[in-house]
Amino acid sequence: VIADASGATIGAPGSGQAGTASPGAPGAPGLANGKGGCRDARLRATLRGSARVAIPWGRSVMLRGALECGGAPVSGALVAVELAPAAGAAPVRHAEIRTAADGSFAYLVGAGPSRRITLSYRAFSNDPKPSARASASVLVTPTISLAISPTHTVNGHTITFSGRVSGGEQPRGGVPLQLEYLEGNRWMIYDVVRTRPADGRFTYRYTFRRTTQSITYTFRVAIPAAGVSGYPFQPAASPARSVHVDP
Repeated sequence: VIADASGATIGAPGSGQAGTASPGAPGAPGLANGKGGCRDARLRATLRGSARVAIPWGRSVMLRGALECGGAPVSGALVAVELAPAAGAAPVRHAEIRTAADGSFAYLVGAGPSRRITLSYRAFSNDPKPSARASASVLVTPTISLAISPTHTVNGHTITFSGRVSGGEQPRGGVPLQLEYLEGNRWMIYDVVRTRPADGRFTYRYTFRRTTQSITYTFRVAIPAAGVSGYPFQPAASPARSVHVDP
């Protein structure tokens, strides 16, 4: 069964009826979860064929997997899904998906921050803990815009950097962005500017005071390579922008 990030079913690649077992006397295993299920089940899940995938902000990705016992598919079984943001205050989302006749399932992970996805399967309703687990990670890179005005100036005049970090989930105090300039083939850190938590926008002004000959500078802003505590997104950088300065 295919479900969206809220758990709503949006398609069914196959079908399978959950097997049942009489609850019986106290201590009995309870209802069986799926046809052919067992406590030695194997649960697999991947994102584009891997346990982790990196995607740009605003994109969704399909989680695919399968449930089997002894090499045979478990059909009609309910698999629990938990999507936990990598950081920040976003809530953990929960959903359930049902395996198809061949034991497979698919789940659409909607746009959002970086998340760790945990799937679990209980073979019988009375089981105190899952019989099988699987996990995957979505690493989301935000978009950083940058504009510089003016792009041609003279020594002693001021330019303005402005832009926005997409994605929301801004930490308290905003996202620290390194203002960098290109020296040879290396980006050098000059200063740090913070986004506004309300909308992710930033503004920075700089006055040239030591330019003695015509030169073109190249700038960008970037999230620190180590990431930002409490911010559920990957490091990223804006496009490079150039400014020509005359003495």
